Amino acid sequence: MAYLLRALLILSVTLGMDASVAPMAAFYSATPHALLAVVTLQAAHIQAGEAQNLEATLNMAPGSQTIFSLLITYADGTNQEVVDATISNVATIGWQIPAVAPSGIATFHLATTGCGCADRALDQPAISPESSIDGWFIVD
Repeated sequence: MAYLLRALLILSVTLGMDASVAPMAAFYSATPHALLAVVTLQAAHIQAGEAQNLEATLNMAPGSQTIFSLLITYADGTNQEVVDATISNVATIGWQIPAVAPSGIATFHLATTGCGCADRALDQPAISPESSIDGWFIVD
């Protein structure tokens, strides 16, 4: 395992990537015909007090408004909620990690809520307007 990690570090430096920058993390929907397709976090590891962003990609073309509800739970059980909306098929949702957030794994639950998205289903399979993706990141 250590050999594999060392090889990946060497490869990242060889390709000109900054080895000190944490890579993005992607989480995919396991539900067929879900509105949410993939969620990509800006950083898999982040410091308390820093800004974090996620990009949510929808399975449908732009159209009517989609509302997002993001619930983040930190290692000590503290919750943070963020609500956002888009009329695009890609949304960037940002928040500030609390300066007092404990080190450890933070989980998130991103959900789309009733949004009237049925008008997006022209010549496409029916898409459920309510879907969610769960994921995690590490607060250092």
